Parts: sequence; C-alpha cells; structure tokens
Amino acid sequence: MKINKKKLVIFIIAIVLIIVFCVFLFTRNSKETENVDNTNTIQNEEEYQAMQNNLNIESQNITDQELEEINTLKNEMGSDANPNMYEVAEEYDGRKTLEIRPSIQFQTALAGAIKNGMPTEQDVSKLSETFPYNTGIYIAESSREKFINLLNNLQISNFIVKDDGYLAKKDDSNTQNETAQKIESLINGEKLYVISMTGTCYMRDDITGEITEYPFEKMDPTQILEPFISDNSVLLAINSNQDNKISAEEIIQTIFQY
Repeated sequence: MKINKKKLVIFIIAIVLIIVFCVFLFTRNSKETENVDNTNTIQNEEEYQAMQNNLNIESQNITDQELEEINTLKNEMGSDANPNMYEVAEEYDGRKTLEIRPSIQFQTALAGAIKNGMPTEQDVSKLSETFPYNTGIYIAESSREKFINLLNNLQISNFIVKDDGYLAKKDDSNTQNETAQKIESLINGEKLYVISMTGTCYMRDDITGEITEYPFEKMDPTQILEPFISDNSVLLAINSNQDNKISAEEIIQTIFQY
C-alpha cells in the first residue's frame, strides 16, 4: 500500500511539472507573439506616417473642388487610397478617371531604382534629403556598368560615370559621333534623366496606392523601357536586355525620345 502511495505521489508531481512547463511555454510564446505584433504595428505606423509625409506637399496643390471630385471618382472605382495621391485625368472619350500623380510615381520609381529593390515608404520619404536633384544623366548604381557597355557597343568610349552617379564626358575628349553629341546635349541640358537598366520598376497601384513591382521585361522581353515623368525629371526603367532581343541602337534612340 505504501508503494502505491509513493507511485501516486510521483505521478502527481510529474503531472504538476508537465502542467507548469506547458504554462511556461505558452506564456513565453504569447509574449514573443505580442512583441512581434507590436513591432509590426510600429513598422506599419511608421510606414503610414512616412506615406502621409510624402503626400503633404501634394495636398497643398489640391483645391476643395478638386478634392471633392477626386473623392467622388474614388468611390466609383472602389479605391481606399489617400486622395492626395490622385489627379483627375480625362480619357479619349471625355470620361473622367483618376491616376496617381506623376510626381508620386516618379519618387516611388526613383526610390526603387536607387535601392534596386522594393522601396518602403521611408525610402521614398528620404529621397528629398539624400538624392542629388541635379540636371544631367544620373545612372543608378546597379546599372552603371551596363550603361557604359551599352555606349561601348555604339563605339562611344568618351563618357564616364562620376562618383556622384552622373554621366560626364572624359576630360579633353572629342565627341565621337552624332549619338555621342546627343548624349552630351542631355548632360548639359535642363532636365534630370535617371537611368535604371534592371528590366523592372516600382510604382503605385492605382486602386490601393500601395507600392508594387512591375517586372515589365519578364512580361514582354521586347519592351524597351517604362518611363516616369514629372516636370523636368525623367526616370527611364530600361530593359536589361539579358536575352539580347533589343539592339543597343534601339535602346539609345528610345532614350532620346524623352
């Protein structure tokens, strides 16, 4: 009988220890989950605040009448994005619709080109403080070697990419041909050209306003580029041409169209 009591006591102690251990594991996992949720909440709030900051300047240019029209069209298209992202556009048949403001699309695409990946709202927000908005031709870091190779294929070797990312003519070098002359005119012109040669770009979704990837080269290997234009700034997301479906001449002549 004593042996049975001892076994019972040991059994009860084992059960208690198992319960205590299970409670400990559950509590720890709950805390970890809570910490992850809190971190995600903070990140989401930061992303949201960054997006709001990105739109503050845009909102100053919208009149009350425009805002009312934008909200009406937003409701029709089922959009829940910030109205400051939009401007009213007109289709060929006179029907009014909404599109993301060119300046916002440009900033988003620029952030993606500089990061060479999906940009966050913070990435877009930081551009105004870090990017050198000078005139000329700026080559994204991931595309500098590709662009110089493109020029070499056109028998142009008198340009370099400076440390700041801008294309420049080599000292005391002669302009080699008509194509080189056109490039030089863009360098000395009044516009900013940003060149990215990855075959993909990043833009705002028309309905949600969220940043999305657009891998246009995968969708159509013959599409030469996807342009983003805002006032005197032009970003050209160019086909990487990894399958050699496009000639160097076709690419450079398409660039000149902008």
